[in-house]
Amino acid sequence: MYKKFKALLLKYHQGTASSTEEAVVNQFFNAMQKGGVTAEEVKSNRQLYVRLHRKIHAKIAPSFFRSSFMKYGSIAASLLAIAVLYFFMSMNTEVKQIVQQAKKGEQLMFYLSDSTLVYLNSNSTLQYPAQFTSSSREVILKGEAYFNVRSDAQKPFIVHSSNLSTTVLGTIFNIRDFDLETTVVSVHEGRVRVKSMTNEEVILAQNEQAKWDKTTQKLSKEGVDLHDANQWITGRIQFDTTSIAEVIQVLNRRFNKTIVWEPTSQAHSNYTISGDFKGTDIEEVLQGIHFLYNLQYTKVSETQYKLYLDD
Repeated sequence: MYKKFKALLLKYHQGTASSTEEAVVNQFFNAMQKGGVTAEEVKSNRQLYVRLHRKIHAKIAPSFFRSSFMKYGSIAASLLAIAVLYFFMSMNTEVKQIVQQAKKGEQLMFYLSDSTLVYLNSNSTLQYPAQFTSSSREVILKGEAYFNVRSDAQKPFIVHSSNLSTTVLGTIFNIRDFDLETTVVSVHEGRVRVKSMTNEEVILAQNEQAKWDKTTQKLSKEGVDLHDANQWITGRIQFDTTSIAEVIQVLNRRFNKTIVWEPTSQAHSNYTISGDFKGTDIEEVLQGIHFLYNLQYTKVSETQYKLYLDD
């Protein structure tokens, strides 16, 4: 092992080392060297190379003669392992992370480096690397996004959200994972695997969705009409027996407003809403809800509304 290390150092000095070997030696100097000697100086300065070579021999070789070969081999292997570890750690830290954020009242559309198309809903954030250099394509979602994933069987696409981990190879799907709202993954094309925090797993195919119940901590699977399920990317808002509290969360996020709900009874608190609404103006939506459910609303200010139900 010691001879191999000396041979590697000689190749490095002569300029015949491979890029991988150079990287290992560079990281070895960065991690182990003292006194300000740089790798470039070792490459260009013959006397410095010889002095360093002797110093390594003086510090390491005697321990070889004083101990067993296995013990010395272990020490040398450890030094090289540390150098390799530093090398790969430094490579990983060079990957730039990008954060896209859609504020309340806005939506974003953009492409990832692998040509995956993303629609990011209001009040949502997606973090992803500028280039996918590892064996998987992993992103972190907070909120809701619609993905049209570029197929790559060698690099699965993984979305980590607050409550779920969703893995695909190439498909079109939507994830909604907001605080205080039901977490839903729905599939338009292809297949995905959804895994919960409690390690429950379901496989979803086209026209299926998974729901994570934050109260029971259970993952369920059901069929869905996807023509209605992800209307938000076309500018519409769709509710399906959605609690009034969750409806308010969606509208506040979509239009960057504050809607105050004032139930006058427990029955009002359990109220649910279903319907498909044109999502261009908050008052159009409130008028539609008023027409269907007799829910009253009052505009308090430019940014605040009060919602209530007459008995």
